[in-house]
Order: sequence, then structure tokens, then C-alpha cells
Amino acid sequence: MNRLIKAALNRGIFIVTSILIILVWGGFSAFQMQRDYLPPIQNPTLMISVHAPDFQADQIKAAVTGPIEQAVRKIDGIETLETNSFAGGSLMSLYFPMNYDMNRAERDVTFALDHAAMPAGAEKPVVTRVSTSSFPIMRLSLTSPTGKVDDDTLRTVTQAQIARELKALPGVSDLRITGAGSGGYVLTVRMADLGKAGLTLEDVTRSLKGADLSGVQGKITNSQVSIPLRLPALS
Repeated sequence: MNRLIKAALNRGIFIVTSILIILVWGGFSAFQMQRDYLPPIQNPTLMISVHAPDFQADQIKAAVTGPIEQAVRKIDGIETLETNSFAGGSLMSLYFPMNYDMNRAERDVTFALDHAAMPAGAEKPVVTRVSTSSFPIMRLSLTSPTGKVDDDTLRTVTQAQIARELKALPGVSDLRITGAGSGGYVLTVRMADLGKAGLTLEDVTRSLKGADLSGVQGKITNSQVSIPLRLPALS
């Protein structure tokens, strides 16, 4: 140890110069190092999304989510499968083991979806690999504190206008809307007049089914029944 200390003292200029070189090199390397606030971290999860604006939730579950689930369940490596069917679309999450080859998983899922029977009016399923870059960096919500804008307007006209403006901003690669709605009509049936005409609600239901509507929902309140209708051709 004494010999090492004595050698260092005899070469003081060399030691100081070496330390300075290491500090300068380290600072330069740190400055050149790539930095990212949210670096892309891959995880063994794939998401399948389907957009079907003319379908109600129960129709999505039967005609869209069902065939996709049946097609992807045959794929090797899937540990867990979660589905979410809602009015206008479907979202499915596929979980694979850690260190699984996600390139292979994505190819297998895409191939399976190519052979899944999708109903007319449903868009092609989109497969997304989940990573930190796939999560939103900003969330916005629409409200009307004064109450001058009703919920239906916020969910349709207002959100569509704001969405168009946000998509036009530089640097915005994707925009996802939840809770949005689409234009429609509300049919109010006067039960007293319906009875005078010798008709029943069953007659109204059969007439609506014959009109080939994409979805009918409603509830009876007192002497009236309100049924929200979706007419894709008029929306």
C-alpha cells in the first residue's frame, strides 16, 4: 500500500490529468446520451380494437366481440383474455407470458383476425402492441358549467368539432374519444292515442324492426314510451 501511495505522489501530474480526462469524457457522454420522458417499454400485451358506429352494445358483443374472441382463443401463448363491448365498438386485451416473442404474437393475432367473420358496418380490427408510447400523455374532459350546452350536444357536435381541431395540431399522432355519441332521434309514443287507434306497443316494435334500424332502446314512463332511435342514413 505504501509503495502504491508513494508511486501516486511521484506521478501527481499524471493522476490529476487522468481524472480531468475522465470527468470531461463522462460529462460529454452524459450530454450525448439519449433521454426520453417516457421511454418505450414493451410489455407482453396486445390490444384489439374494432370501430362499429352503427351497433349497440349487445349487438357488438354478439356480432363483433364473439367472433374475434373465438378466433384468437386458438392462438398459443395467451394467458388471459379480457373483452369490453360498448355501443360503437369493442376493445379486447390479450396477455402473454413475460419474455414472449411479441413479434410472433402480433403476427399470429393478425392472421387470426384476417379469418374472423366481421359483420357489415364494422371496420377492420386494429392490433396495437401496448407500451408506454401507447398511453395518452394528456386527458381532456368537456363540461358545461353554465348548463347552456346539454349533454347530447357535448357528446356529439361539440366533441366532434374539438376533436377535429386537436387532430390538426402539429405533433398529435392519435386521439381517442370515450363517452362520445352520435346524432339520433327520440320517438315519443302517446299511449292514449295509440290505444284509440287500436294499436299496441308490440305493433310499434314490429314496425321499428321492419324499418331495419341499427338499434332500439327505451323505457316506459307513466303514459308515454320514449325510444331513442339510430338512423345511420340520417345521422
